[in-house]
Order: sequence, then C-alpha cells, then structure tokens
Amino acid sequence: MPKDGSFPNSHFSEGSTNTIDDETGFKVKMSEVTKRWDGFYVTGDNWEERQPQDFPRTPRTPKVFKNFRSTPELVPYTPPDLSTLGSE
Repeated sequence: MPKDGSFPNSHFSEGSTNTIDDETGFKVKMSEVTKRWDGFYVTGDNWEERQPQDFPRTPRTPKVFKNFRSTPELVPYTPPDLSTLGSE
C-alpha cells in the first residue's frame, strides 16, 4: 500500500469498472482492456493478433477431367430365337 493511502487504478471513473488483466494479473479499468481472439481480456500492450496459420489458404486445383470415363454405347438386348433350337 502506498504511503499516501491511494491505490493505482482505483480512481472513480463513471461507466468503467475495475477488472483484472488476464495476461498480467494487474487491476485495470474495463475501458482499457480489449478482448483477445482467445477470449482473454488484456490491455493494449499485451494484445496480439491471431496467427495467420490458423486460417490456411489452400490453392484450388482446377478440374481437369469432368467425366474421365467414356460412356459406352447402349446396345439393345435381343433375345435368342427359340424356335430354331430343336429343329435340326
């Protein structure tokens, strides 16, 4: 406790409450903190941008073959002539 009886960051500021900086553990005003990408509330000097490797951009390969199997021609089925089977 300081000798003059005051505490840092304990002053009254209308609309701003005290909170704890999740990175340092110090008591700061809520108006001084920012929510980081991982959900922690930190002051400006402890704020860090999210890593670009969290969102990889992969190149899209073009479709070379739309239908790589050829469609065979349909030949209609003709049943065998059964009348010629026993006539030898």
